Amino acid sequence: TLIDEKVLVKPKAYQMLEGPTGVKTTRGDFDNQELFTFFDKTTIYDGVYKAWCDKAYMKKTIIYCVNIEHAQKTAALFGDLARVVTSKTEENDAIIEAHKRGEFLVLVNVMILVKGYDDPSLECIILNFATKILSKFLQAGLRGARYKEGKTGYIVLDMGENHTRHGLLHADRDWSIKKHREKHTLGASPVRKCVLDVPAKARRN
Repeated sequence: TLIDEKVLVKPKAYQMLEGPTGVKTTRGDFDNQELFTFFDKTTIYDGVYKAWCDKAYMKKTIIYCVNIEHAQKTAALFGDLARVVTSKTEENDAIIEAHKRGEFLVLVNVMILVKGYDDPSLECIILNFATKILSKFLQAGLRGARYKEGKTGYIVLDMGENHTRHGLLHADRDWSIKKHREKHTLGASPVRKCVLDVPAKARRN
């Protein structure tokens, strides 16, 4: 496997126990506006910051959000540690390169840093969204998997129950079947479950 060949490393995933409920489906995925309404809550914003502090504090991180407003509000949790890149942001390339160089820790985006993005120094991915589309889950969740010397793994914080929907990021999948619902056992490396139990006020810089 690519993990055995030291091309990729295996994620250690933590899934929060609160997923989207009552969100309608539009064109095969959760409706974007209703999904934002679900995620646009103090408890979930605070939960993102608390989970990062508990599991990945001061690690180099990329966060994937639902939309631009969601990305901006999420970045605000991290103060000077974070910057945002979206389709509306100027100087995206400069911001991305600064993150690669380690000039700041947390880069927040809306599915910009997906297929083709490569930064082996990443230590944490936060999936601050939910999707019914397997490829979207994999493209975001596997951004931290690129191997570099001494790197043995990376952390994934799943805020949208995507692992319940799609299985482990590194699971073997049969891509020859065009339409099927994939069901994966969690095997020897199960997703760790975390409860979103956070104070009303999280620390913000």
